[in-house]
This record gives sequence, C-alpha cells and structure tokens, in this order.
Amino acid sequence: MSDDQWWYVLDGREVGPIPWGQLYERAVQGLVRPEDPIWRTGMAHWAPARAIPGLFPSPGASRLPPPIGTFPPTTASGKTRVSAALFALLLGSFGAHKFYMGDTGLGILYLLFFWTAIPGIIGLIEGIIYLAMSDQEFVRKYR
Repeated sequence: MSDDQWWYVLDGREVGPIPWGQLYERAVQGLVRPEDPIWRTGMAHWAPARAIPGLFPSPGASRLPPPIGTFPPTTASGKTRVSAALFALLLGSFGAHKFYMGDTGLGILYLLFFWTAIPGIIGLIEGIIYLAMSDQEFVRKYR
C-alpha cells in the first residue's frame, strides 16, 4: 500500500488522516479491529477493516518480532501495560494505577480506603494481572 491518507472509527469518532504505516501498526496493536470502519480518498464508502487487503496478517502467518528499539504497544491515550503494572504494584494502595488508566472514581475510592490495606492487596493482584496479559490484550481491553 502507498502512504496515502486513511481514516478509521474509534469509539464512534473518526480518527485520521493517518498514513498506511500508522494504520497498519494500529491494526497490529489491536487499536483497529477487523470490524472497525475504514475509509480513504477514492473509496466509494466506508468498509470494514477486514476488507482492506494487507491490513491484517492472514491466518497462520507468522509474525516477525518487533525491531529492536521499538516502543511497546500503547492504548489510544498512550498508556502502557508495564507502567500500569508498576503503578499498581508500587502505589496500588493509593489507587495510582486507577488514576493513570483514567478511572478517577476508583482512584478516589482507593485513596479513601488506603488505610484498610484492602486497596493495596487489590492493587497487587491487578499489577500481577497486568503483567500476565500480553501487550495486545492490554491495548484491546483498555482502548
């Protein structure tokens, strides 16, 4: 594909224009799903991402590891799995990971009850869960 401009729909809003390389990277990260609408100049109408040739690897195709020096996949808001896990493990009692992930309500609840040690235990468990999931799974779950 060439570096022409593409648009896709994320959570009901149009994102773009972005070049093909960024669209492909977002598809690999799980930010663009096969059912998401995709469009570019010259297309008659929006089409599901799965209909765009070369956007998703064919079943059974092997994926090469990312090049050295590339950054881990992030959510649409730029959050990474390892950062969320570190916040949960080290500052989970105070709800730092909840604030980091944008869940302010739960973050405040953790702050209110930090003295009970229950938020610390839950934060420890959530940190382990973040570390146990793959980057792609994290990006999909916390779009």
